[in-house]
Amino acid sequence: MHADRVVLDDWNQMGSGEHVELSRWPDAIIVYPASLNFVTRFSLGAVDTPAMLSIQCSAAPIVIAPALPPGGAESFSFGQAKTRLGEHARVQLLQTIVAPSVALGTDVRGAPVPFTDVIELLDQVGNHEGNHPRVGLG
Repeated sequence: MHADRVVLDDWNQMGSGEHVELSRWPDAIIVYPASLNFVTRFSLGAVDTPAMLSIQCSAAPIVIAPALPPGGAESFSFGQAKTRLGEHARVQLLQTIVAPSVALGTDVRGAPVPFTDVIELLDQVGNHEGNHPRVGLG
């Protein structure tokens, strides 16, 4: 992981062609944590922000670790997004885990897997240029 500066997801802050460069340089893309909004928008092919366009156009494998609100894992919109993303050859939508909900004070499904698990997963897969295998936990 490397970044020499923070890139804001705002067309007004992007240099000319910078979104193209962002889509070309990564060996892998991790979206962590991914909100329900991100997951559903990405699954629909949204390209309305620089980050969304860059991720959609990248040839790199994409690992998405959802962090969902209570009820989000069981929602119709998330179910539809899972179905659509299951058909995407370069995308792996990771399962959520059960964890305490701050809002409810009880354990609910929807928390992302630990970030260290995602990093270990990518280390095991060994992404090499031109070889972007499908990855997954579990």
